[in-house]
This record gives sequence, structure tokens and C-alpha cells, in this order.
Amino acid sequence: MNARHSLVCLGSLLIAGSALAAPARVFRGLPLLADTHDCHANGVSNDGRVVVGYCEPSQPGPQQPSQEPVRWDPVQGVQGLGVLPDATGCTASAVSGDGAVVFGACGFADGTSDPFRWDAAHGMQDLGRLAGTTYCSIDASRFVSFDGSVAAGDCATATSSEAVRWDASGMHGLGFLAGDANSHAGAVSSDGALLVGESDSEDFSSSEAYRWDAVNGMQSLGALMGRPNCGAFLLSADGSVAAGGCSDADDNNEEVALWDTAGGIQGLGIPAQQTESFAEALSADGSVVAFGADGGDNTPQLLFRWDAANGSVSLGLLPGFESCYASALSSDGALITGDCIQSLVNPATFVWDAQNGMRDLRDALIAEGNDLTDWELPFAPLLTPDGRTLVGSGAHTDHTEAWIAPEASAVGEGVTAFACLALCACLPGRPLRRRG
Repeated sequence: MNARHSLVCLGSLLIAGSALAAPARVFRGLPLLADTHDCHANGVSNDGRVVVGYCEPSQPGPQQPSQEPVRWDPVQGVQGLGVLPDATGCTASAVSGDGAVVFGACGFADGTSDPFRWDAAHGMQDLGRLAGTTYCSIDASRFVSFDGSVAAGDCATATSSEAVRWDASGMHGLGFLAGDANSHAGAVSSDGALLVGESDSEDFSSSEAYRWDAVNGMQSLGALMGRPNCGAFLLSADGSVAAGGCSDADDNNEEVALWDTAGGIQGLGIPAQQTESFAEALSADGSVVAFGADGGDNTPQLLFRWDAANGSVSLGLLPGFESCYASALSSDGALITGDCIQSLVNPATFVWDAQNGMRDLRDALIAEGNDLTDWELPFAPLLTPDGRTLVGSGAHTDHTEAWIAPEASAVGEGVTAFACLALCACLPGRPLRRRG
């Protein structure tokens, strides 16, 4: 960046900073990749400086991928990551905690899909598939170690699945617990050394939660009394606490379960007037669980927050909605985000904290001084571990666009350089598209 351009961009940031000092959070749409119509955010780095997702072309053509993975950061702006050779489209679904490594999957005309790994030094690399499988996936950032050196996911056919782990030595199938023929990855620890998931019988009629490490391989985590079918798919950052659920012999009446490294297992119970509960988010320190509970099939889901001191506490519902779901939890469990639904009504996103309770996210951002004219936020947002930055996708005029909303106090720490991307073309040689 030349000196003159630096001064122009700095001036814009200073103006933006003074104008945006009032809001508790600063909402900004992220720029579209050139010649695309819709962009979606699927992952955010721990510090909120890197967002990943994908964009779809304005005018799809027979030789043009249907989706291209993208990465947003304050230095490069919006960056298309390309696609694997012969792929019909690719999406980015996860980013390492440090923001340096992106993971996703590419689909091919024959119906197969391969996961990929991208970093600035090596570009996009095909991670391949287990022999005999047709598709593999790395679905979210909880499957990726902090530095991106380890990722986990599943490789599958139409009738079977095996959990897999990728590291510098390549791809490794993790196998199954004794007597089983299927397995699924649930989450990895921050250092990539531990992994939890679910191992299933050949016909998927029974399941066991497992914990995997390089020394001991796959080991059963045990089950709740009267609920033998279990799966673990959430893990604290250090791997000491796993969360998931256990259901009865008929795979009904699920109850949220917690496991620890000492071999302990704890059921969190099922709230009054409900018949089943489902773990949806776990704090990074493992002390707080956000979970849903309902009365059975086709009944509304209520949302709860559990910790050892207070037990399970209802978070309520947004007015006019019947069911709510948690999508993210801050590392200390103080902030929860998600979405609420109601028949024949567009979904709405929410943010919850103990002081304010559950609030419509769009309304909360407007009340804090942000202009969300022509924006709707129907998609459940992401949240950085410190709770300071929200990221998501929204409907803006006739497009889908990614957005970011850091706390105003994070403005001086680099995150608000994203505001520059939205307000001015501050990257020389890379014009940024804007729309009112």
C-alpha cells in the first residue's frame, strides 16, 4: 500500500471510527467476490480477523463453478480461493483458530466430493478420500485444530461411514468400536490430539460415544443408565470435557450427557414437561452447555443453559416464535447466539446474555445505533470464543451477503479494519463492490 493510499484509508477509518463510536457492536456487510451474487459466511477465526465461506456467481455458466470458497481478512480483503481441478463447485466450511488454514469440500460431476485444505503458502490441496468411499467432509471449525495442522471428518458411501483424521502424515481412518461398522467424528481438541464422536452398528440401530487419541485409539465413553445409545459431538478446547446425548434402546427420549477424562459421565436431565433434550453448544472451558428440549416429534423446542452452579435455566423465546436453537457459545458461556423459527414466518436470529436475556439480534444491533436498512438476519450467526465478534450471513436487498459485527471496543484491535473494506476501497489494485 503506498503512502498516499494509506493516508486516504486511515482518514476513512478515523471518520468511520468517530461515527461508529456509539454502538456496542459495529455491523458491516462484507464485500462480495467479483462477479458473484450471493456470499455466505461459515467460519471465523478466534480473534475475529478472518472469515471464511463461499460465493455463488451472478451468471452461472457450464464451465463455471457453482460456488467458490472465499476468505475475508483486513489485509487481503475478499479473496477467492479457487477450486480443485474438474470440481463443479467448492465451499469453505471451517477455518483454523489462528485464521491461517481453511478447510472445505469440492463436488464433482460424478457425485463424489473431496475435502480440501488451503493456506497461503500451498494454495488449495485435495485431501482425498478413504478407499471405496464416495464423499468426505469437514463440516465446521470444531473439527479443526487451532493451528490447522489437524482436521477430522467423515468419509462415507450411501450406506456406511467412517470417521477420519487428517494431519501432516496424511489421512487416517479411525475405525470403529468392537462390533460396530460405522463411525462419525464429532469434534477435536484445540491441539488436535483428542477426538470424540459416535460409533454405530452396521444397521445404525445402536451407537456408542467414543474418545480417540493416538496412544489408545478409539475407546467407549460409556452410557447413561437406561439410555445405551450415545454420541459425543462437542469438546472443550483442552479435550477434558465432551458433550452429546444418550437415548433409550429404541433411540428415543435423548438426554444431554457430559463426559470427562476421568471416565465420569453425567446426565443433565430433561426439563419439566419435556421428553428429550439435545446438546447444541459447549463453552471452550467445558463449564456451560446450551441445549434444546422438546416434548417429542413435531413439538416446539425450548432452549436452556446449564452450568454446575445453576443447573438448567430456560432462556425463553423470542416473541412470536415457537422454537429456538443455539448455534454458538462464548468460551465462558456468558453469551449465546442462535435462531428461532415459527411456521410461515422467516427465522430470526437472537443473542442472549444474563443481563439482557434473549434479544432479536437485528433489533439489538439497530438499538445500538447500526443501520440495517434492507438487511434481514435469518441465518444463525457464529461467535468468536471471547464473544466480542459476531459473524453471519444475511439477506441484503435481493442478495445474500456475509456480515461481521465486532464490539466497538475491538475497533482499535484490527477487527474494524473490516469496516474499511465495507466503507472504502482501501486495497490498491483490488476494487471492492459496494451496494447501498
